[in-house]
This record gives sequence, structure tokens and C-alpha cells, in this order.
Amino acid sequence: RVRDAYLALCLASTFASGSVARAQRPSNTWRWSITQYVWAAGTNGRVGARDVVGSVDVTTGDVLQTGALAFMAALEGRRGRWLSHLDAFYVSTTDDEDLGPVLGKPSTLHIEQYQTMLAPHVGYSAFIWPKATVRAIAGLRYWHVKAELTAVLPSMSSGAETSADWADGIVGADVRATPWGPRWHLLAYADLGAGGSDFTWQALGGATYDLSRCCSIGLIYRHLDVDYESDRLVNDVAMGGPALSFGVRF
Repeated sequence: RVRDAYLALCLASTFASGSVARAQRPSNTWRWSITQYVWAAGTNGRVGARDVVGSVDVTTGDVLQTGALAFMAALEGRRGRWLSHLDAFYVSTTDDEDLGPVLGKPSTLHIEQYQTMLAPHVGYSAFIWPKATVRAIAGLRYWHVKAELTAVLPSMSSGAETSADWADGIVGADVRATPWGPRWHLLAYADLGAGGSDFTWQALGGATYDLSRCCSIGLIYRHLDVDYESDRLVNDVAMGGPALSFGVRF
């Protein structure tokens, strides 16, 4: 995971190569935008409530079939070389694990997980070219996760549930480019960190198109990995999938 996160950071930092030219003049007034996303986030990994731990394997296809999409939103402000960004999402995941091969009789572990994430960060434009900007990023990622696991046996059922909150410090790189004219925008982002969790990293990339001076639509792919384990909760999962976006600038 450390190697994958390092490669993601390297890719983000080199995303705008070949665009070197005269420097742009950053604006000295705050420019704000709000972007909403619908995220078809597949989830894979281990989820546990107290002493009960199960495996989750939900694909993007499963999410699209059931309609259990995640909702994300981002508030962003830019002034000069500085960037202020707040990322948030809510993800609900449901899966069933077959325990028959282990217990020798028909049985199922039903898993429900609810994740809320808030990630404020600041960025500074380290490199500015006419068609690309590279920013260094530092911030926090706060999690609230609730897990409910129920073992369904032929003669009985039993369950466990718990929740946990934690925060991780993160560092990363953010790259924006406009290689095909002012209406098309390419973006790449990667970060890694730790703190409350043992390790976390994410990477995303995609493109947006300006419908007008105020509004844009986009398509991105986002992957987010977190490994958190405590006596109360196990949340060692990777989430990834495409997302559609609609942004408003003001």
C-alpha cells in the first residue's frame, strides 16, 4: 500500500509535464465553487464490530444494479497561490458473507456499514504554468464509521454493532491542467497519511467541461484506501469507482 500510494503521488506531481512556459498571474480575490458528485463506489476489505469480523466484496456493478450510490460534495476557494478545500461524503455498504464452508451448515454473515468522511485541506501552488498548476497539499481526514454484523444460522441469529471516530493527517499533490482550451479541465490528486488509522491513501483523476461561466460537469475515477483497527471496530477497506460531478462557481 505504501508503494501504491507513493506511485500515485508521483503520477500526480508529473501530470502537467510538458506545459512549462511563462508564469500565470494568480488572482488576488477569493473564487469559490461547490461541486456535487454521485459516486458508484465499490468496496472491498474487512469490516468488524467488536469480535465479529467479516469480508466485504461489493463491486461497482453491484452498486449500479442496486442503486446504492455514494454522495460526495466539495467546497473550494482559491486566492492567489492558496487553495482552501473541504471534501465530504457518505457511503452505505451492505453485503452477505457465506459462512457455510466454515461452519458446515447453511449460515450467513450479514454486514452493514455506514461511513461519513470530512477532509479539510489547504494547498499552495508550487508551480504555475499557462496551462497547468501543481499544488502541495496538507490537511486532515476525519471519519465516523458504524458497522452492524449479524450472523444468521438455521436455528438462531446473533449480532454485534459498534462505531468509531478518528482523524488522519494527510499530505499530497493536486494538479490542474487545461491542455485543450479554456473549457476543458484535467485534474489529478493523490495523498497519503496516518494518525488514527494505521495508513490511508487515495488517488483520483478525471476531466470536467464548462457548460457556462458558472457551471460545469465532469467524470472522475476515485480510489480511497483506509486501514483502521481497534478493539471496537475493524475498517480495513478500499473504495473505488467512477463519479459524475456537477459544479457551480460563484
